[in-house]
Amino acid sequence: EPLASYLLVRLGEPEKTTKAGIVLPNRVGGAPPAVAPVAVPAGHRILYSSYAQVTKFELEGLEHGLVREDDVLASFDPSAAAVGPPEPSSLLAPRGRVVVRVDEQSLETEDGLLLSAGAAKEGGGGGAISAGIVLSVGKSAIEGEEPELAAGERVYFRYGDEIKLGGAGGSRREKYMSVRLANCIAKVAS
Repeated sequence: EPLASYLLVRLGEPEKTTKAGIVLPNRVGGAPPAVAPVAVPAGHRILYSSYAQVTKFELEGLEHGLVREDDVLASFDPSAAAVGPPEPSSLLAPRGRVVVRVDEQSLETEDGLLLSAGAAKEGGGGGAISAGIVLSVGKSAIEGEEPELAAGERVYFRYGDEIKLGGAGGSRREKYMSVRLANCIAKVAS
């Protein structure tokens, strides 16, 4: 049984062929595969940071690993998803985080000035202030405290970890991020 804030996960490559016999391509973009956590709700999968340090070992003939809870970006129920990556609406935020669909950055300012693609991307999920719609809110990391955000609200945030969902040939245009509640700086009143 893992100690402290670690999750025990069963590692392994996702199925390469569906039950109907359709061959699936290898994962795109170098994102870590969804893995089956052992210490969270049965059947759920987690998506973790590509920077996570996973301590790997063999247990009962299967490859397992320990992942810090802080490195978990989102979880989902794979039985609710169709073949392939999970739908954004099925992502559940872990404790202390929210899952956000990031607003598309405009190439033009409100005053009509054209921006370079690099300038427009600056606010799209790195260090600059970004905005988006909350899809899921995890429990507060502080015992007894309730998060001040709810699904559907528009939030401004700083810093987040991109959730790479892929899609057919990596064609998904929307950008999704897992953001720590502490990095959410404002919300738009309804």
